[in-house]
Amino acid sequence: MQDAELLGQHYGRLYERYKHMEQKYRERCNENAQLSLLRQNCLHLDSDLGKTHDKIDVFRNAANENEKLYIQYTRNSAQSADKLKKGVKDWNDMLQSEMKK
Repeated sequence: MQDAELLGQHYGRLYERYKHMEQKYRERCNENAQLSLLRQNCLHLDSDLGKTHDKIDVFRNAANENEKLYIQYTRNSAQSADKLKKGVKDWNDMLQSEMKK
């Protein structure tokens, strides 16, 4: 009888240990699933970040090109304005000299 009680206690402890280990296993499986999902999210974010950096580079290059074109345009515009002013002044001078004759 005493042996049966000892065996009952022993198997009871084993069963409790088994239940505890089973719970730990389930927790570990859940953690692994969460980590796997986190890894996938990180990979997607990394891919999106790479695409964003590529777009930033494209826009930066476009901005640099626009700046060069703007500088060239303002330079050409200033030269055209100066040329036009000189043409008007020469025309006025010519008219003035014709009127004096």
